[in-house]
Amino acid sequence: MLFIPPGCVLLTEAVDRLAEARRLAGKTNDDGKHAAQAELRGEFYSDTISPLVVSRSGGEYKIKRHNWGNDELAPTWFEYGEFWLIAHEYLVDPPLPMFHEKELAHIFVTDHDLRRLMAKQEVKQEYSDQSPPVRLAKAKIESEFRRWREQQPSDYIPTEVDDTEHMKKFSVSRDTVRELRKGYPRRPRGQKK
Repeated sequence: MLFIPPGCVLLTEAVDRLAEARRLAGKTNDDGKHAAQAELRGEFYSDTISPLVVSRSGGEYKIKRHNWGNDELAPTWFEYGEFWLIAHEYLVDPPLPMFHEKELAHIFVTDHDLRRLMAKQEVKQEYSDQSPPVRLAKAKIESEFRRWREQQPSDYIPTEVDDTEHMKKFSVSRDTVRELRKGYPRRPRGQKK
């Protein structure tokens, strides 16, 4: 039976949960899983998150951070969520005793760290959901500006800021808006909105 320390999640489960949190529309589940593994691996390597390694005998260890950059070992650790503790391999802190028997250990992530990463994904998701501005062809810029001006109430003349803000949605520069405004009525200087 696997002992799970309180407040911790097995690494394989953490990868699955993070992949679910970061999965974007149109991406396969496998892409999300690889991206989640890469993100966790980067967090482990930069030491912003320290995964916990717990041996079957109950010993707690930490994989030295530079080992997360090992392209031969780290992917296997993510795949199985397990780690072989071997005395002559200096992969963990604290170091193993000289005659330590080869022992299987499981890798865990704290639930707090996992929730923090998932919340970070939600923020990224919100920003990625915002659609970029639509770029208008040069021929349609003037007709869009005319349409914008015609929909304004007859007693209201938009300010340069209003015109610029509206045309910014279509990636039209402020200089272009200034040129377009020359053909339309402007409010007298000093007149309030």
